[in-house]
Amino acid sequence: MQKIFFAISVLLLFSLFGEDAFSQESTVLLSADMFDEDQVIFLTNLEGWVFKAGHDTTRADPNLITDDWEPLKPADLTFDYAKESTTFEGWFRIKFQVDSTLAEMPLYWRSGTLGAMDLYLDGELIQSYGKPSANFFSHRSYNPFNRIPDPAYLEPNREYVLAFYLVDHHSAWENRVTLENVRIDPWLRIAGPEYAEFLGDFRLLSSVFFAIWLTALFMLTVLFWTILFKAKNDTTIRLITWLNTLLFLSVVNQFLSQTVASGFAIPVLTLLFTIIMFTGLGLVPMVISQILDNEVPQSLKHLLKVYVGLSFVAYWAAHFAITAIFVFLIILISGYYIFKSWNKLRGSVWFVAGGLLLTTIWMLLLALYSLLADVNLVVSNIILTLVNLTLPFSLLLFVSVRFSEILSATRNKSREIVQLSKEKLQAEKEKQKMMEDQNILLENEVDLRTKELRESLANLQAAQEQLVQQEKLASLGQLTAGIAHEIKNPLNFVNNFSEVSLELIEEVREEVRNSPLSRGAGGVSGEADGGDQPQDSEADSSSVNTPLNPLSRGEAGSSDQMDLILEILDDIEANLKKIHEHGTRADGTVRSMLQHSRGGSGEMETADLNSIIKEYVNLSFHGMRAGKEPINVDIELDLDTTIGKIPLIIEDFSRVIVNLCNNAFDAMREKLNVIRSEATYGYNPMLTVRTHQTDKTVSIEIEDNGPGISDEIKNKILQPFFTTKKGTQGTGLGLSITNDIVKAHGGELSLTSNPQIGTKFRIAFPRKQ
Repeated sequence: MQKIFFAISVLLLFSLFGEDAFSQESTVLLSADMFDEDQVIFLTNLEGWVFKAGHDTTRADPNLITDDWEPLKPADLTFDYAKESTTFEGWFRIKFQVDSTLAEMPLYWRSGTLGAMDLYLDGELIQSYGKPSANFFSHRSYNPFNRIPDPAYLEPNREYVLAFYLVDHHSAWENRVTLENVRIDPWLRIAGPEYAEFLGDFRLLSSVFFAIWLTALFMLTVLFWTILFKAKNDTTIRLITWLNTLLFLSVVNQFLSQTVASGFAIPVLTLLFTIIMFTGLGLVPMVISQILDNEVPQSLKHLLKVYVGLSFVAYWAAHFAITAIFVFLIILISGYYIFKSWNKLRGSVWFVAGGLLLTTIWMLLLALYSLLADVNLVVSNIILTLVNLTLPFSLLLFVSVRFSEILSATRNKSREIVQLSKEKLQAEKEKQKMMEDQNILLENEVDLRTKELRESLANLQAAQEQLVQQEKLASLGQLTAGIAHEIKNPLNFVNNFSEVSLELIEEVREEVRNSPLSRGAGGVSGEADGGDQPQDSEADSSSVNTPLNPLSRGEAGSSDQMDLILEILDDIEANLKKIHEHGTRADGTVRSMLQHSRGGSGEMETADLNSIIKEYVNLSFHGMRAGKEPINVDIELDLDTTIGKIPLIIEDFSRVIVNLCNNAFDAMREKLNVIRSEATYGYNPMLTVRTHQTDKTVSIEIEDNGPGISDEIKNKILQPFFTTKKGTQGTGLGLSITNDIVKAHGGELSLTSNPQIGTKFRIAFPRKQ
């Protein structure tokens, strides 16, 4: 309010002297010398700004007269200028030029507002940061974190009028985490290429560390929930699992807030983060008390409820100091319980105490580093990684060592029980010896009971060994069941057709024995050859069981016996083909399953993607042409020449190209056969292979104009052993292997298909920077 009174006083003085020094904007000259160490010019700190409250889109007009505007730098904004101290709305204008030092340098606009702002240059809207509106429910706040700056196209020695409309709602629904929570400076700046590069590196670094945190915490969360599923009644495991889950959810919340959140999602995520964080803080002393004293006092349960309620207070206050106080209070309470139970700190419990102590040290180190040193992104993220992961991993170590201690204690207890049993048995024997002279009947009865006890012990040991063996056999059976199921049917075919073939061969022999041809095989052969061929002495001396050549034709060759022999031989040939076919199928199934379980084993090396695609598309095409049912296919290669070399496991990736091309050829052959059977024409099979790269991905598309894939089986097409091919034409592992290889390369395999039009498989790899 003092600034407002001062501004009004100055305006009155200038009006008395007939001079309006602030009625028009003065022109500010921007040069490279004004860059700070990050190559940034903070425009809101410059002199020359004029301000007017309220909203009117005509205020962006560069020719607007600003006599009634007041001089005010956006950096000096507070909510004293807001309506009833809750909502700020107003316009700012400034005139500026850029000199020749900025002429050849790429420039960028960058806003750090937590409200919303429309930015105008010479009356034209050039950028919108959020959606500014005085209506709270129409207003959409801007999230400046991790946003890439926008290009600024400015010419030297030209006067520009920069204006922006700013709206900021000062309430608990806005994201306020700074110590100066009343400052609403939009942090508008012009940045150079070094700053843009810095932001790119910052985004990449944030993504890497978020990936580390999320992966580690997700794995720990899954592990703890798995342990809890096995130990449902263990209160310690339950509390540890929930604490780790809340920590994982808090990191997920931070990731969403800093990457995809905007508008109303920002305060909602901030509220969720505050609730999760304060609930997790309330669980920390409960976990420590449960571990040390094997119970949770009622006071700590009430403290958890209080902290859940305080999360709303902390969110409404939105002050870093308040959160720090609540965190420090939890550290003191947890330290009190550790100190109170100091004599119980042994074995696995030290991991919990050490984890809490180290986490506290990392938090203090991070705070001191942020306040006292020039912040290095790598160092600060490493410290933050220690803050996020030290306590969860210490709890994991505690659980592991604790189970080891329990197992060791159980073994010792078992040994004690066995020893006591032996001592009791010895005492029983001595007692029996003492009573032996007194009563023979009692001695026999005791011997009988002792024998029963020994038999029970032996039966128990045998049952235990049997259970262990059954578990081993069950595991082995689960491993081999899939393979045995696939092999069973083809081998049944082999056995059945083999038995039938043996019976047919026996019939042939019987027919040959009864045929007149068996008495003069050589004569028939000679007659069939016209008597011109010399007789083979070995053939003449052969026994009656000499096999008959079904191709030997003569007068007898047209007899019924010869026809029957030829029919039987034809059946034998067909059966043997079936044997070969199903035997090949069994062999192919086993090999494919082994290959599917093994996966790729090669090493990554940089290779020319386009060259590999050309080579193996051509290899697949010629393999198809050399097969049983070749077809004519037009192949179109649309390859992006800018891709160059990328890291690949060549021997594995080549299988991907060959498998997808083979599937395309099979689909087009199927469609061509249908068209031929219906006597319709006009179908020309075509295979199109494309490569393309963007800033983030390298993609490969393999498209055919075959019959397409129906919606019912699209979700099953990549599953192992699922195939649409008929009979023995496929094992259903090709696309499953292909999908596994693509995932091993860090990529993703997807497909789009339209029935009767065709199918397109797309492989997308993340582009290496």
